[in-house]
This record gives sequence, C-alpha cells and structure tokens, in this order.
Amino acid sequence: MLQARLAGDWSGQCQYVSYPFTQPGVCPASVETDPPTATGSYQIVGQMISGTDGLVFVTGSICYSNGDGCLRNSDPTAGAPRSPAGFDAAFGAAANAGYSFSPIACYRINGQWYVSGFSWT
Repeated sequence: MLQARLAGDWSGQCQYVSYPFTQPGVCPASVETDPPTATGSYQIVGQMISGTDGLVFVTGSICYSNGDGCLRNSDPTAGAPRSPAGFDAAFGAAANAGYSFSPIACYRINGQWYVSGFSWT
C-alpha cells in the first residue's frame, strides 16, 4: 500500500486496503481522482499478529505535495503493546488513529491481509 502510494498509484493502493462499507480491495468513490504526489521512503521493521488482526511497524517518512505535510516515524516500537495482553488496545488505537504512519492496523479477510481503510482514507 505504501509502495503504491509512493508510485502515485492511489487507486492501485486499494487492492491492499479494506475500506469500511466496501468489499476488501475495492476503492470507495471517495478516493481522490487527482491525488497529491507522495515522496519519501519507509522500512517495515516489525509485525504482531493476533488472530485476524495485525500491526505492522514502519519507520521512515512520506510527504505530500498538496500541503498535507509529512508522516514520519523513527521509533520502531512506537504504538507497540508492552505485552501480548495489550494487543487489542494497541490495535484499536492504530485502527482509529486516522492518518498515522506506524503502526498500521491490518485485517486478514479470506486469507488475505488488508490495511485498515479507516486509518488511511
């Protein structure tokens, strides 16, 4: 999803996203038709999985040409639960964080992993 966004393929990112009220991998009508240019780099530095929920930890930055600013993270443990018992709270925070960079909340649906569209729309 991040790779598609950096490549300027905003509609292509939808194949990796589960948006609320749509089929996984299908763009809702609200996805921008003339999106801003995104520049930057990222590195996936970790993951945690609990059942069909996952957290992906990312470092790096992505900046947007339309004035939306940049998303950055240099802490590979930002948002990570301190223990397995804290996973649900960390996942809920990531899934409802809006435009956050790390961690990224993901769902496994029919054997495929998708980014939570609520946090990336």
